[in-house]
Amino acid sequence: MSRTEGPTPQHVVAFYDNTEAVDIFLGDEIHMGHWSPGDASPLRRAQERLTDLVTERTGAGPGRHVLDVGCGTGGPARRLVRRTGATLTGITISPEQARVARVRNAEAGFGGGLCVGITDAVATPFADGVFDAAIAIESILHMPDKQGAFGEIARVLRPGAALVVADFAQRTAEGAVSGAPGSLAASFVAVPTWDAYTRLAEGAGLYIEEILDITDATRQSYERILEGLTRPELVAVCGPEQRTAIEGILRLFADATDAGLLGYVIVVARKPAG
Repeated sequence: MSRTEGPTPQHVVAFYDNTEAVDIFLGDEIHMGHWSPGDASPLRRAQERLTDLVTERTGAGPGRHVLDVGCGTGGPARRLVRRTGATLTGITISPEQARVARVRNAEAGFGGGLCVGITDAVATPFADGVFDAAIAIESILHMPDKQGAFGEIARVLRPGAALVVADFAQRTAEGAVSGAPGSLAASFVAVPTWDAYTRLAEGAGLYIEEILDITDATRQSYERILEGLTRPELVAVCGPEQRTAIEGILRLFADATDAGLLGYVIVVARKPAG
């Protein structure tokens, strides 16, 4: 997938290192929410439901070791470990996210069952076949080398293990959803197409077990997150320019969703058992 512009690690790290700002409008789950028709739950509860949908597809449980690719400040990781009893290792390229995640893990009473490291998803320090599952919640869209990331995740999964991705997907040709050249969106995200997930999985030696379209259930997220951007304390920690840039990305994605160009999926890709 060739691109003249796309996400760079420097821009992604700079954005997520400002954990105080991200907390204000996204909380520590740092992803979209999931609502059923007529539901008016707050964003945090809806985000937890999306985390649970991902968790259910991992097969996580006591004695199982899960890799969280792009773990943020650890909200989904802590929920997964608390609900399943699994062991989890999270990775992020943001040093500040890793620091905050470790502090919050300790404050929540997690010991060796939940650890966080700073590493790039395309070059992890793990041995082959050591994880029983992997999750990637809204992290693939930030990766410039998506095929490399899928390949590395596949390498560290044991045979029969699943990678569960929750992320945005373009319904049309690549590039239909992109920011203006030089914008935060253009240097921060590159959204795969629906079909690209299959190609990425197959290119890594995985096979697609499920692609679940949850676009309608996540659509309310835009309104809820945009409400968070109106809080006066946000400008104090990120400045009006960054706040405006964040709003621009959200409105770009919301408009693309309303126009039928953008969706949201849960993808389950499994490593062959033998």
